[in-house]
Amino acid sequence: MNAINFIKQHGVEKARLVFGVGVNDLGRSTWLAAEKRHTTEYKLWQNMLERAYSQKCHERKPTYIGTTVDPRWLSLKAFLEDVSKIKGFDKALTEGWQLDKDIISKGSKHYSLDTCCFVPKAINVLITNSKASRGKYPIGVFYSSRDKKYQSCLKIDNKNKFLGSFPTPTDAFMAYKKAKEDQIKVVAERYKDQIDQRAYQALLSFTIEITD
Repeated sequence: MNAINFIKQHGVEKARLVFGVGVNDLGRSTWLAAEKRHTTEYKLWQNMLERAYSQKCHERKPTYIGTTVDPRWLSLKAFLEDVSKIKGFDKALTEGWQLDKDIISKGSKHYSLDTCCFVPKAINVLITNSKASRGKYPIGVFYSSRDKKYQSCLKIDNKNKFLGSFPTPTDAFMAYKKAKEDQIKVVAERYKDQIDQRAYQALLSFTIEITD
């Protein structure tokens, strides 16, 4: 069932849809009147829809253009029924863990039960490539005009680690690639018992490509 058919089936007026597609079929139970805010569960769902269907979001963060959501997850009730079964959901509510769509399947732009997992920010930041803000060199590489060489560095636990100077961008990238993949494994082991095993296994085999 596609999104249009889902919306028609639920008979929701366009004006009441969240980002033009989402159906809040839990009603006012998602609004905490005393605190004047939506529940954390609702915000988790709303933020996912925003990344997929908000033009303003796409203008700020073009990497989200083309993102899609499983039609079942256009229903808040169905979304929560599914994600509550994913390991780490409780930490998403209490510790701000994030719903990730492209660790289990690298490069995925689709939110669904098969593609999503919950991970702490430490993992999400680690695999974000910041391609939109990078210059002409490969990820992790910059040119030192003083040394006339290509250098690479890696941020580990919020501290920059210098990896060395190299004659070519490719050499510098290869040093970065090895260090980054090793660091991803270290962090995966750190959270092994807390994250979904699908995510853990994906992190162990996660590769950094020069085109990332």
